Amino acid sequence: QNQEILLPGHLLCTFVKEKFDECLESMRKGLLREMRNHSQFLNNVGQAKWWSKIVDRYGISSGGIGAKVSHFLSTGNIISSTGLDLMQVSGYTIVAEKLNFLRFCAHFRSVHRGQFFMEMKTTAVRKLLPDQWGFLCPVHTPDGGPCGLLSHMALKCQCMAFPAQKEGGDLEDLSELLVGWGVRP
Repeated sequence: QNQEILLPGHLLCTFVKEKFDECLESMRKGLLREMRNHSQFLNNVGQAKWWSKIVDRYGISSGGIGAKVSHFLSTGNIISSTGLDLMQVSGYTIVAEKLNFLRFCAHFRSVHRGQFFMEMKTTAVRKLLPDQWGFLCPVHTPDGGPCGLLSHMALKCQCMAFPAQKEGGDLEDLSELLVGWGVRP
């Protein structure tokens, strides 16, 4: 059996892709504006200095992609024009408490169901369902508001974003791996 989880790398990758798309679209509109307004456009196209000015003016306005990614990582708030098919725009970071080394390491196995569910009055989303046994630890959840929403992966649970490796070093096909574990197609 498997569960779906949004990994930080996947989220960051889609966020950076969206910001690159926004940057390229801004540059395209800027170039169209420059072509309409300036008669010397064809003379300037071959000059690197002119291109540098165009990229600074239209491509990396408001700090550029790096500043937007830095803002996202430091605050946990995502500023997106498309929404990235996400249910929330804030609460993507959890502050790692350094009470002791084991507590600090436990934060890297935590799974947060989402800030969206914090405001809900129902407790159904906080329950550990039977299909989650073996994936999420039934005991390791904090008291208070995030109870049941901030869970931790079970000890033997691993995230797989790629096929498993065979003993020889080759990658194993996921369907062959599942059949080898006894799953019937």
